[in-house]
Amino acid sequence: MEENEENESERASLANLQTVLEEFQATKDAEIRAAVEHIERQLESAKISLAEYQSRAQVAEASLEQYQHDVAKAQRYEQEIKEKGLLIGKLRHEAIILNEHLVEAMRRLKEESSENNVDRQLVTSLLVGFLIAPRGDRKRYDILTILASVLQLSTEQKEQIGLIRSTGLPRSSSSSSVTSWQNPRHSIHEDEPKESFTDAWISFLLKESNTHARSRQESPEITQDI
Repeated sequence: MEENEENESERASLANLQTVLEEFQATKDAEIRAAVEHIERQLESAKISLAEYQSRAQVAEASLEQYQHDVAKAQRYEQEIKEKGLLIGKLRHEAIILNEHLVEAMRRLKEESSENNVDRQLVTSLLVGFLIAPRGDRKRYDILTILASVLQLSTEQKEQIGLIRSTGLPRSSSSSSVTSWQNPRHSIHEDEPKESFTDAWISFLLKESNTHARSRQESPEITQDI
């Protein structure tokens, strides 16, 4: 009987021990699962942080590369700006020199123009007066003399238009056609100094003035006779 009680007591103790062990194992398993889950959450968070850091690192690397590219470009632009500045300075210097040359050329052109420029209106008036003057009129010779002085005709050209007589050369039809208005006394004075344009022009104006004065004086007499 006592032996049975001892066996029952041992069985109960074993059962209690088994229960305690199971509870302990369950507790440990729960703790392990909780620890594993916590570690897994931390690992997942670490992975997310790592991905974020990697993304930031890539952005930073791209920004650094862009910055380095911009720095190189800025240095290149700075060099180009320096070169352009030197070129602009050189061009400004050349422009100043060219402007000085232009001013000098304009000054010379103005001087030459003031000395050699022909008044077109004057030449036109003289040419019209020459064309409308009657053939054989002394006025044609005077006008042609002034035109020759204005246009600075050469001796050969003056011979061709009949202002001076050619010596020993066959007379062409054009030169013979102008003998009708050539100055009959010109051959006597060919060796005299050339008359200036101003003198010829004043002489012509005086002759024209005298001609118009005589015309006005004769007009009243004709009216009275009529």
